Order: sequence, then C-alpha cells, then structure tokens
Amino acid sequence: MCDPSSDDLSEEEEEARLPEHRGQLSKWTNFFHGWQDRWLVLSKGALSYFKSVDDVQQGCRGAIKIQKNTVIKAHEFDDARFDVAIDDAVFYLRATDSDERKAWLDALNATKKSFTESAYASETSLHRYDSRLSIASTYSQQSSSSVTRTQHLKEKLYEMETYRDLLSKQVDSLQSFFDSCAGIVASNIDETDTSIPFKPKTMTSNDSGSTTPSSQPASPSHRQSVSASSTLAVATAVSKGLVGNVTDFRGEAMTFKATSAGILASLSNCIDMMSKREEQWKRRLETERDRKRKMEEEHKVALVQARKGGIVSSPDYEEGPHSALNDEEFFDAVEVALDHEDQIEKIPHPITNNSDEVSDLEYLTPNRLSEMVEERIQENLRFVYESVDQNWSLVHEDGEMKVYRRDWEESGVVLDPLKAQHTIPGVTARELCQYFFDKDFKKEYDSTIDTVRILEKLNRYTTIYHQIHKRVWPSSQRDTCFVSHMRPVKPHRSIDVNGESHGWMVCNFSIDHDQAPANKYIRCKINIALVAFTIVQPREAGTELTRDDITCKLTYSAHINPGGWAPAAAVRQVSKREAPKFLRKISSLAANSSGGKPIAL
Repeated sequence: MCDPSSDDLSEEEEEARLPEHRGQLSKWTNFFHGWQDRWLVLSKGALSYFKSVDDVQQGCRGAIKIQKNTVIKAHEFDDARFDVAIDDAVFYLRATDSDERKAWLDALNATKKSFTESAYASETSLHRYDSRLSIASTYSQQSSSSVTRTQHLKEKLYEMETYRDLLSKQVDSLQSFFDSCAGIVASNIDETDTSIPFKPKTMTSNDSGSTTPSSQPASPSHRQSVSASSTLAVATAVSKGLVGNVTDFRGEAMTFKATSAGILASLSNCIDMMSKREEQWKRRLETERDRKRKMEEEHKVALVQARKGGIVSSPDYEEGPHSALNDEEFFDAVEVALDHEDQIEKIPHPITNNSDEVSDLEYLTPNRLSEMVEERIQENLRFVYESVDQNWSLVHEDGEMKVYRRDWEESGVVLDPLKAQHTIPGVTARELCQYFFDKDFKKEYDSTIDTVRILEKLNRYTTIYHQIHKRVWPSSQRDTCFVSHMRPVKPHRSIDVNGESHGWMVCNFSIDHDQAPANKYIRCKINIALVAFTIVQPREAGTELTRDDITCKLTYSAHINPGGWAPAAAVRQVSKREAPKFLRKISSLAANSSGGKPIAL
C-alpha cells in the first residue's frame, strides 16, 4: 500500500513543474455585457479568472482545470481570440494581439502536454471517491436508502470473500492429509505383497486335452487382511506422528460443511436482494432515459428560440465579419432588443426653458474648436437646403413626416445619408433645439443611450459629449464622442415660410478626445444637424401670441458611420425603423414639456 504522504509530495512536485502564465485578457461574459477585461492566471494546471488584479486575494470567479480532454483552440479568423473548453465549460478569450495570444496558447498547451505525459495526470492518481458528507458529493436524503442497500451488498461480498479464504485453507489442509494417507497406504501395500508366501502355479486341462497354467485369485480373506493392514498402518503412522500436519478429519469436514453452507446462504441472500431491486432499477433506468430524452428536446427548442430571440451566449453569434447569424437573423435579433427597449423607456420629464434672447456674443464666443464648428455648420446647412432629387428614396411617410435615404456604401460599410422633414404645432424652433441639445434629455428621445457625460464645455452653447449606447445583441456595443453646438440661423429661400420666422439649429459632429479613447467600444462617427424654424401665423395687432399661432418646421439630416461589421441590410432596416421613431419622440417631448410654459422664440 502506498504512503499517502509520499503521494501528496509527488503531487505538489508535479504541480510545481507545470507552466505558469498570467495577464489581462478580454473575456466574453454574456450577451448583455459582451467582452469585459479580466485578469487571467494559469497556475498549477488550472486557468482561473478574476475581475481585476486587485481581486486576486478575494478568490477567483471561475476556473477550468487543464486536463487531457481540455480543448484549446485558436480562432479561425480572429488573430487575437482563443477558446478554452472542457465539457460544457467554455472560456472565450481575446488578447490584445496575435503575439500575446501565442504566448497564452504555448503556456496552455505545455500544461496540457505535461498533464498528459505525467504520472501525476494518470487516472489512478486523479481518481477520487466522493464522501457522503462532501460538498461536491451528490448524496441526498432521497438516496440514503439506496446507499444503505449498496453497503449491505458490499458487506455480503466481503463476507463471501472471507468464506472463500476459509474454504481455501480447509481444502489445502484436507488435501495435505489425504496426500500423507495415500503415501502410507501405498508403502503398506508394497510391504504386504512381499510378505505373501510363494505358491506354485497349477496346471489345468481344457476341452482339447491340453494343459495350461492358472493363477489362483486372491481370496476375500486376503483382501480384508490388506485393507486392515493399511488402516492399521495409517493409524500407527498417525499415532507415531509420522503423518505431517495431522488434521482432525471429522472437525475439518464439519467446518467445510458449515463454510459451504455459509457461502450458499450469502449467495442466496445476494440473489434475493438483487431480485427485489431488479425491477426498481429497471424503472429508474427508464425514468433516467426519459429525462435525458426530454432534456435533449428542451435543449434543441431552447437553442432555436434563443437564436430567434437573440439570446445565445457565445461571441460566435455576435456582430463580426464571420458571424454565425445571417442578415435576416441578425436584424430579427436587433429588432427584438429594440422592441424591448421601447417597452421600458422612460416617460419624458419637462424642463424649465430659458426664454431670454441669445446674443451673438454668447454663441460665437471664441474657443479652440471655433473654426471647425463653423466649417461643420456651413457644411450641414448646405446639405439641409439641398433639394431632394431622384437620388433619394422615400422610406417612410406619415402625415407631415417624411424620411428620405440615399444609398451609399464605402468599403462594405453602410454610410447612407438620411434627411427627414416634419412639422410640430405649438412648439418653437428654439424649444425643440434646446431639448435636442440638453444633456439631461438625450435619454428621453433616444432609448438606446446607456450613459452620456460632458467631457468639456467650451461655452454655453458648445459642449463635447461622450455617449455610450446600450448593447443591442447581436451587434457590438458602440460609443460616440462628439461636439454639440447650438445657434440661431436665418431662414433660407428654400424654406417655405409665411410671415414671421425664427430659425435655430443644433450640429453634432464626431471628434477625438483624450478623456474618451476609442479602445473598448466600436466608435461610431456622426455628422448630424437639426435645423428648425418657428412659423408665426399673422394675427391682429395687439393680440397676445399663443401656441396656437406657432408651428415648428424642422429638417433633420444625418451622416452616420456605424463602424464594425453589421450587415448592410440590417443597418438599413434599423435606420428605416429608428429615424421616424426619433422624430416622434423628440416631437412628443417638445410638445408635452413646452405646454404651459412661456414661449421662447
């Protein structure tokens, strides 16, 4: 039997020889949060992960033991990604580059190789028997009776092994006794044959008259004398101690009989116990087979529903150049997520409008981006004032609302410009642009926004925002960093206005900023303009201006580069759906929040 202490020492020595590696990787968490930075540690044959390096002392969040059946696979297309899997546990990991991935793969494969070749990794050294009191044991109160029955069967087995040992010893003892007796009898017969006096053969005549010699058979008295002499010889040898290992034959015979009876009784008990349990075991086997079959069917159904509803927790089904989802499945999943967001979106909250007039000094206050802002303002105004020609297609129309799109792709990325027109009664252009510009109301008209923060306020009407959008599976999570500028504008001849008019606009365009590096999310590039004019209907002199006398006529333009690898068809379907929804929300927000407030022209 092995010494346990020596086994433990050998195991520790083998663990110390295994490769070690550690570092920060991106780990796929789930379809809600996607890829997240985690601290990975390969040590003593196990790959563990922590939320950060500071949480190492608090214990790992999960681990995979590197064994012979562990699958370590580099991704076929992504140069930085690799997967580690055993049974149903899978770690989807992504390094910063191919060199870092290679270092991890070398360490993992070396660990697996050491595990395979090492005696420490043999089945005998790794075999472990669960205790009924162990946390990892599957023992339960419901299985206590079966455990007891199993113990009874084991006890019967040990009892039968004891009987077998006794029986073997008894057979050896009896065989030795019989061998000694056979030797004595043989020697006694030889001595008896030599002591019989010689008798000549007699001649007998046959029918032909010839004579033949004949031997006289031994008489019964002779045979009895030989048997008696043999028995006497054996008895004499036993009495003189000439027979080795003298055995009490009668006692051995009785013991042999009792042992045999015990074996038969134990066998009978085992047969009875197994016969009683056979039907129950059959029923339990059928029950387990039915459960397995039902679980397999449920798994198939759940997988199909998950793909339809966009709940597949694997990066292979997310947005990417080699996504396992086709264009239709991709859009269906996005649409389901957007519908869910629409159901839980917040109710708009009114704001207090600042109705004081804005002087040229306020919105033209010089700042480090003044020239860039002015260039983008003029660029967007030219685009807004352009007429809609045959290159544009009407994708949505609802009363006064019209949405146009012009197809444009660059390197496989959809860059379709959008232009929308709408009319809102009872709202001024300034009020509408104020809601669109204000940070506190961006989530009210755009339910896809997760967080929005101000990075830098250049002046009262020029602000740099960083906006993170909610992850809509299977698309990757995106963010935008942009300058937002609000100012009054003069009406253009292309704008049909009757009577008094007041124009305002908001221009949002992407920019890089040190406080929002583009490294964690897919950076979305935007160039958006909202140009609105307040149309004041003619009224009698001295009549107070009411909201019934005003109408807001707006034009919304958008150049958006979504980045990433979203299918073109899905991007177009989403923009076709989201643009009208945005216009309805911003219109509703402005109308509901401005009611009862002083009119701000």
